[in-house]
Amino acid sequence: MVNSPNSKQEEIMADLFASHFLMPDEGVMEIAVKRKNKKGELDVTDVLFIQQYFGVSYKAIVIKLQELGYIKDPSCYLNIPITKLAKVLGYNTQLYQPTNDIYCSKAYVELVVDAFKLEQISQRKAEEYLNAVNINLNDIIEGQPVEEGDWMYD
Repeated sequence: MVNSPNSKQEEIMADLFASHFLMPDEGVMEIAVKRKNKKGELDVTDVLFIQQYFGVSYKAIVIKLQELGYIKDPSCYLNIPITKLAKVLGYNTQLYQPTNDIYCSKAYVELVVDAFKLEQISQRKAEEYLNAVNINLNDIIEGQPVEEGDWMYD
C-alpha cells in the first residue's frame, strides 16, 4: 500500500488497516466485477462508487484495485479532483474532509505519568503534556479510568 517515501506513518497505517479490514479482497472483487465495463475496465466513477461503498480513502481503494488487478496505472485515477467529482455525482464529501480527532499513544501517557510520579517533571508540565491530547492528569492520578473515546492509543 505504500507507494511514496513521503507518506506519513499515520497514512501508511490507515491505508494498511483499510486494505486488510475495511476492504476485504472478496468484497472489493464482487463489486468491481459488477462495475466493469464491456472492456473489463473500471472508470473513475466506478472507483468512486467502490470507495464510497467501503467508506475508505480514495487513494486506498485505488491501490487496492491495482493490487487486485483491476487498475493498471493508478496515476490516471489519482490525478483528478475527486472531491469535486464526488460532489457533482451526489456523493457525501465527508470522507474527504480532515477530522479533528486526536490520536495518542498509550506509551506517551505512561511516559508523562511515570515522569510525574518520579518527580522528573512538575505537575504543571504533566498537565500541559496531557491536556494537549485531551487527558486530565487528575483523572489518571485519582484512578479514574480514561474513556476509550477520549483518546486513541496503540
